[in-house]
Amino acid sequence: MEEKYLSLHLSQIHNIKNIRKEYEHYLKFFSGNFKKELPRNRKIKILDMGCGLGETLFSLRKLGYYNVIGIDYSQECVDFCNKMGYAKCYMGNALDYFDTCSEKYDVIFFNDIIEHFQYQDAMHILQGMMQCLNRGG
Repeated sequence: MEEKYLSLHLSQIHNIKNIRKEYEHYLKFFSGNFKKELPRNRKIKILDMGCGLGETLFSLRKLGYYNVIGIDYSQECVDFCNKMGYAKCYMGNALDYFDTCSEKYDVIFFNDIIEHFQYQDAMHILQGMMQCLNRGG
């Protein structure tokens, strides 16, 4: 199922052919809700876990953040995001990624993801995320 998440699910609720219009719309939401929380230093390292179609990646790039990577459990979404070119994206899932994470990030986005996990898994992921954050992240 996850390998077809874009074609089976996301394409039903998003206009993939006109995704840039959706990106611009999301940028307004992102700027109003997250921009004020981001450090002014545009060189910080940011992870977008569950990057999906790349709305957050697009928004971060538009705001001048370039040291960003995306992770998604759907290879279709990873390929789509890499094709769009706003950040380098990789396939992975939160449970495994945070268990083996050797990278440190200043910011981790985890939008619209945690509600898909059982309580114990969600707590495990959150603990792993804390280990992957730089001091003050």
